[in-house]
Amino acid sequence: MPWSISMSVSGWDRVRQQLNQWEDSDLINAISDDRYEMVYPLAGPVHANAALCAAHVRLGRLSHEELVDAAYRLIEEHQTCEVGGHGVWIDREGFHIVRLDSDTRS
Repeated sequence: MPWSISMSVSGWDRVRQQLNQWEDSDLINAISDDRYEMVYPLAGPVHANAALCAAHVRLGRLSHEELVDAAYRLIEEHQTCEVGGHGVWIDREGFHIVRLDSDTRS
């Protein structure tokens, strides 16, 4: 069961630092998957896949900094982390996690 995020300013700085280390492709996948997860329950798999593909194209045009900002905004919006708070979720289902206890990610 996920928790709601509760962390200090330095914790939020650590989140941004970790996101800056991610590859653009990983950021694009995380943000696009969130779009899929948003559309799927509302419109089903066909529309969710279309949203996923459109997001990949749109996000592929953005700079690394813009991708980091977009992922950071999703984390702020969802306010969800793993039990214990050691990893914050980018997407609403928790498939893409920024680990705060090491330099690894999933």
